[in-house]
Amino acid sequence: MTIIPAAGLAKALVAVTVSLHPAAAHHGHEVYRVHPGDSLSAIARHEYGKAADWPAVWWANRHQVPNPGLITAGQRLTLPAGHQLRRGMARAAAAAAAPAAPASSAAPATTTSAPTTVTPSSLPSAGGANWQAIAACESGGNWSANTGNGFYGGLQFTQGTWDAYGGGQYASSANLASASQQIAVAQRVLAGQGIGAWPVCG
Repeated sequence: MTIIPAAGLAKALVAVTVSLHPAAAHHGHEVYRVHPGDSLSAIARHEYGKAADWPAVWWANRHQVPNPGLITAGQRLTLPAGHQLRRGMARAAAAAAAPAAPASSAAPATTTSAPTTVTPSSLPSAGGANWQAIAACESGGNWSANTGNGFYGGLQFTQGTWDAYGGGQYASSANLASASQQIAVAQRVLAGQGIGAWPVCG
């Protein structure tokens, strides 16, 4: 009779459990080449076993895929190791997809190899940031947000940042300014601090 120490048995069971899990192969970032007919939900279903995790795939690639409904065959996407949805990811993905996808669509559109007509509102604004998606993530898309947490407006400016980057020319605080005025200040913040000024949603 062979005796297996408890620690050894636990390690063996963990190894078997991990090897049988569909996402077990994703210990690091992998690259996926988009095929004709792919959508982010189809890629998530194939790679993670759950189509609803498509916002995590979009989030990892949001700087090269501003609109999750517009991926193209041959494009290379990074597949995140941790595909679980974090707070705000699904809202940001939905906001980014809204201009190009029908409102009833729960998942992004399927790709085509032919060029697709894109409306200007679906593209990131100058500077490469998709302000609608960042606002959806930061404040649920509420450009008048003032929840008492010290952050204001759709892009959640602190009062100090708002003042330092010229927001006072529009309104006394960001939540009192229009979306376009907040974006104008955000462009200055982006130029001065980079996208890291929005560490979770940028």
